[in-house]
Amino acid sequence: MIKFLKTQWYKIVYVVAVIIYLIFLNGLNRKLLRYNFENSFKLIEYDDYIALKFFAVAVIFIFIGAVIICIDIKRLRIGLEDMVEIVSTLIFIVVLALMITLIIHFIMVPILQAILTCALLVVGACASASN
Repeated sequence: MIKFLKTQWYKIVYVVAVIIYLIFLNGLNRKLLRYNFENSFKLIEYDDYIALKFFAVAVIFIFIGAVIICIDIKRLRIGLEDMVEIVSTLIFIVVLALMITLIIHFIMVPILQAILTCALLVVGACASASN
């Protein structure tokens, strides 16, 4: 068990950190959906750009999770010696994929929609201004 914790501690920390993040993100989403913002820019500007900060953290968590999954898949290809290690690695791959999916699901409404809307408006304005 101690060997397991020594080799897998960072995955446990990642999962716990993501769960805490998702709880706070869910609270922010509820708060943002309660307000009737005039436009997507107002949503992004709300509370000192908190939506952008949460989006940045989501991108970081997704990147870290993807890196951990890639490392684990590489370790599985090379071959793990212990059956417990193989099973725990497979379980963590599934759990990490689930965490990434939950982050994407929770960030999509309303934060990602607002960011994409603003980005498309800015790109469209720049494209029309250049013509």
